[in-house]
Amino acid sequence: MTTGKPKHVLIADDERDCRDSLALMLKVWGHVRIDLARNGAEALELAGPQDILILDIQMPVMTGDEVARTLRANGTTAFLIALSGNRHLPDIARGAGFNAYISKPGDCEQLFGLIESAPVREVTHAR
Repeated sequence: MTTGKPKHVLIADDERDCRDSLALMLKVWGHVRIDLARNGAEALELAGPQDILILDIQMPVMTGDEVARTLRANGTTAFLIALSGNRHLPDIARGAGFNAYISKPGDCEQLFGLIESAPVREVTHAR
């Protein structure tokens, strides 16, 4: 269970099983506000109010690192976590502006620690 305020999380992964497993795990931990995207373009379209974005690096349409670069260029302060089986993930993640990275298949304890340590953003809405 979450020890802090539940966070709003976007999970973007083209592998349905991975996306759904992560979503279920986060719900069990108490993070009930979860958005799902099947590719980078959907992730970019949905991005905005979330505290945390978990982005698979190798997605179709737009890669996770392209999404991260675009979001950072647009001024996002969301906590970005890269997810991939690519052994060059640390270099890719650093270069794209991710706050952290996790190699697939993933370490649940590491992911939980990252999510718990990520700040909750105060999102203001234009009126």
